Amino acid sequence: TKDPGDDVDGRDACRKIAILASLACGHHVYPDNIPARGIRDITVADIKAAEKLDSAIKLIAWYDEGENGNMAAGVEPMLVSNANQLAGVDDVFNAVLMKGDMLGDVVFLSRLQFALTVIFHFLFVPLSIGLGLFVALTQTRAYKTRDPQDEADARFWVKIFTLTFTVGVATGITMEFSFGTNWANYSRFVGDIFGAPLAAEALFAFFLESVFLGVLLFGRERVSPKFYMVSSWLVWAGSCLSALWILIANSWMQTPAGAELNADGTEAVITDFFSAAFNPSIFARYTHTVDALLIMGAFVAMAVAGWYMLKGRNAEFAMKTMRIAAVVGIVTSC
Repeated sequence: TKDPGDDVDGRDACRKIAILASLACGHHVYPDNIPARGIRDITVADIKAAEKLDSAIKLIAWYDEGENGNMAAGVEPMLVSNANQLAGVDDVFNAVLMKGDMLGDVVFLSRLQFALTVIFHFLFVPLSIGLGLFVALTQTRAYKTRDPQDEADARFWVKIFTLTFTVGVATGITMEFSFGTNWANYSRFVGDIFGAPLAAEALFAFFLESVFLGVLLFGRERVSPKFYMVSSWLVWAGSCLSALWILIANSWMQTPAGAELNADGTEAVITDFFSAAFNPSIFARYTHTVDALLIMGAFVAMAVAGWYMLKGRNAEFAMKTMRIAAVVGIVTSC
C-alpha cells in the first residue's frame, strides 16, 4: 500500500504547489525551499472546534507574489469557512483557488461565466422548443401538399431550429460541468436527486431530439416522406420532454419531495423517484413554461414573416408563416 506520509505531512501538497508556483513565476521553485507542515498534529478536538465555528480544517498549499516581485509559498493546515469552496474538497480530491489583482476571485469569474452561459442557454433553448412546433407544422403541410414551395419553407425552419439547437447543446454541456465546479458543495449535497433528472434529460430527451433531427438534416432522400414528417414531430416531442426533465430538477429545488437527509445529515438522498419527479409544483411550472415558449416561438415566426413582408421578398412564404404564427399565438395566449 502507498505510504500516507506524503499526504499527512504535506510533502505531496508541497510538490504540487512548487509546480504551480514555477508555472506562475516563470522559473523553477523547488519543494525543498517551501516550508511544509502537515496535519499529523491535528486532533479530534481541533476538528470538533472547527465544526462549532462552521468551518473545516484543510491542508492548504499556498503561493503569493508581492508587488515588488517577492515570492512566498507554504503548506500548512488552515481553518476554512464552510462557505468557502475549498471546504467541500474531501478524500483524494484537490482544488485550486486563484485570486489576482486585476481579475479578483476566479470563483466569482467562473460564476459570472456561468451566468453568461445560462443567458444564452435560456434564450436559444426555449426558442428551439417554440420553433420546433413550426418545424413540425410546416413539415406536415409539405407532406400533405407535396408542393416544392412548402418543402422549401419546411427546410428553412429546420435550418433555424438547428442553429438554436446547436447553441443549446454547446451551452448545455458547459452548464452541466459548471454545476459541479462552481457549486461543489451544493452538487455534493443534492447530487443524488438533482443529477437524476439531468441524466434522464440527456439519455431520453436529448437523444430522441438529436437522433430525429439528424433524420431531418440528412435523411430527406433516405427515408420515406411519412417517416420524415413523423421525425419532425418527434424532434419537437424530444424538446418538450427535455424541458420536462429540466423543470423537474428546478421544481424539486422549490418544492422538494420524495427525499430525506442521510443519517449524518450531510447529503439528501432520494426515497421515492416518482414523488420527487412529480413534486407539488412541476405541473404548474411545466405547463406555464411550455405555453410561454410556444408564444415566444409564434412571435419570433411572426417577426420573421414581418421582415420578409417589409422587404417585399418571399411574399407567399411570409403570408403562410404569418397565418400559422398568428393562430399558434392566439391559441397559446388564451
